[in-house]
Amino acid sequence: TPAHSNLLPKKKQALQRFLRVIHNIFNVIGIFFNSVKIFVSHGLSLAFSPVLTQTGKNCTLSR
Repeated sequence: TPAHSNLLPKKKQALQRFLRVIHNIFNVIGIFFNSVKIFVSHGLSLAFSPVLTQTGKNCTLSR
């Protein structure tokens, strides 16, 4: 029947659209996690750099 043969491409299109949406969602999640990772590592380095310089000064002073 022509109706049945017309249904298959529609299903395929729907599946492709669905996969594209999922792909986009994963892209967004990946970008989000990357920025969070960069932000966290940057924040940690900012938080720890004064401590590290302080301990470095203390080490050179104790010598």
